[in-house]
Amino acid sequence: MPGDAGEGVLCLQDQRDVFHLERESGVIPAATAGGQPGQTTVRVRFQEHSDVRYECAYCVYVNGDPTEEVIVLRGDSREVEA
Repeated sequence: MPGDAGEGVLCLQDQRDVFHLERESGVIPAATAGGQPGQTTVRVRFQEHSDVRYECAYCVYVNGDPTEEVIVLRGDSREVEA
């Protein structure tokens, strides 16, 4: 599922009838040359207002090569619904 190294393909599980995750900016995983943490922005769009919990996993690349490590993003629709 990963794309090009540093591009960070978003969701291993994407239930488009309920929610969709997309990367807005940054690199996943994000880091700077000085070793300081980088930053990435992810948008979650819900197709319906309900008690939805979402989860996705990102592959970690080191020097362009995938590792066995993953970063997991979890959230709850109740935190973002108006």
